[in-house]
Amino acid sequence: MRKTLLLFMLSFLSLLAISQTNSNIFHWDYTNEAKITSAYSTGLVNLTDKNEATLYTVVNSTNMEVDFELANPLYCSGFLVYSGNLQQKISMANIQLLASNDKSNWTTATISIDSDVSKNTKGDAGQIMKVDLETKGAFRYFKLKYSGQNNISLAEFQLFGYPGVTNGNYPDDLIQVSISDKNTKQESAFGNNGIYSFSDNGITGDSYIEVASHAVDGLKNKYTVNGTSLWIQYNFETDVIVTQFSIAVGAISNTDRNPRNFCLVASDNWGITWQTLAEYSDFIFPATNYVNMKFQVPNARDYLYYRLEVTANNGGDMTHVSEIQLLGEVPSYSSVKNINSDLNINYFSKGQKLFIKNNETENFVCNIYNLQGNLLQTIMLNSSTIEIPLNKGLYILEAQSLQNSKTFRSKIII
Repeated sequence: MRKTLLLFMLSFLSLLAISQTNSNIFHWDYTNEAKITSAYSTGLVNLTDKNEATLYTVVNSTNMEVDFELANPLYCSGFLVYSGNLQQKISMANIQLLASNDKSNWTTATISIDSDVSKNTKGDAGQIMKVDLETKGAFRYFKLKYSGQNNISLAEFQLFGYPGVTNGNYPDDLIQVSISDKNTKQESAFGNNGIYSFSDNGITGDSYIEVASHAVDGLKNKYTVNGTSLWIQYNFETDVIVTQFSIAVGAISNTDRNPRNFCLVASDNWGITWQTLAEYSDFIFPATNYVNMKFQVPNARDYLYYRLEVTANNGGDMTHVSEIQLLGEVPSYSSVKNINSDLNINYFSKGQKLFIKNNETENFVCNIYNLQGNLLQTIMLNSSTIEIPLNKGLYILEAQSLQNSKTFRSKIII
């Protein structure tokens, strides 16, 4: 029994702490969200299955052509090809990448390889290639053409870039903000459905503004801080379920500033305690401009506060991100964390518990009645949070100040 439990715990922890360097293939790319077709469909799934040991082979032909249809437009800044064969090197002369928005007019990408070998290789049989498509617009359709020897085979093809949708955000981004004093050193982001906060407001100079609002404004710019760590937090007004989060990083010239160790934590009691939802260590972002990557949140459930913590970067003396997004849904059962302005207390129900938080230094007496007016419980509420187990049903919460005559009553559903 102990051995089984230990194996389960190790397996669970391995899901949370993920290292990208264990594989030549990135855990996620935009082919995850694409409809993929080819005239030669046998084994086509192997081309994007994130498994470098499985091959897509076009037999009896010297040409490979595969089409990708994305749900949302992409500013494509690069791609990865991996042969899976140490003896089969990848040559730019054998590859073409085309992009279109109508499948009739195609734009051919100019492909280049970064001179820094450490940025462009993923193993001896892999290559990360930069393209100029992001400067030509966002596209929904992409076509990979590969020519060379007979019986062409590839282990993996991956597309990188950032979303080309409204304001640069995914449609299901839960963070909603307004920006004031745009393009000035006083630029700020104000939450429309919560409170946005951060560890440092960022850096500014005569020719650059890289402030914290840039991390949530949906634009291709940067939030940069001095040092090797930062955190970004969003306190939602109602519970939300984050199933994925995304991080976009800055220009390829500053990859040493990219996050390397980071985690997403959450709280459902106003930040008193935090739960780690997903943790990544030694993660290396694809070496292309302003690349965006998505990350899964295992065992996602509803929380009120979310915080992304970057604890180490890629070796630089500054740390940056271009965009942070929390992706998921607002559950239909989510209830507002009610705030009574007179007494300044928060209260809400979840499961079979009533949660009450006192935001003042004074104490309150809380009485809980059933609908028949019978007193069920009396609790002293000091400057902390209490949890009260209750059976399912309707109740009346009464809070009385011990300093004055103020009394508050509210109906509660458990």
